[in-house]
Amino acid sequence: MKNFLILLLFLFSSICFSIDSEGSFNNSSNGNKYILGEDGIHIFINVWGHVNSPGRIMIIEGSDIATVLSVVGGPKKGANLSNIKLYRETFDKETKITHSINLESFFNDGDRSGFIEIEPNDTIIISQTTSSKLFESISSLNTILNLINLFLIMNSK
Repeated sequence: MKNFLILLLFLFSSICFSIDSEGSFNNSSNGNKYILGEDGIHIFINVWGHVNSPGRIMIIEGSDIATVLSVVGGPKKGANLSNIKLYRETFDKETKITHSINLESFFNDGDRSGFIEIEPNDTIIISQTTSSKLFESISSLNTILNLINLFLIMNSK
């Protein structure tokens, strides 16, 4: 009977966790992807928006938002750091699927109390401030008007 229970436990664990040849395993119950490395367990997350290198990145499990921003090359000038959105793939311990993160206090005095734990398959979106969008639009309009002016000057001669 004891051997039967051990075999049953082994079969159950092999169904729940499938390990591939690269040392990564996929927990099939919730789809989270983990990579086992010499320096720890790595997870994949998505970073979108007003950062220098947005995309799907791999970080060490337990990394914070400051580490994530470092991996993507930091926020671009004009990024809205007071309202960063974090979307979970599934509900977390607080039964939340979305979080708002304000990094202003971190940039002002190093306060990390507003940081939350990054989980596998999280999507972090850093938007652009309204004033930065407006300035960018005015700059584009200015370029178009300069081109029209140049065209008119060239055709008037």
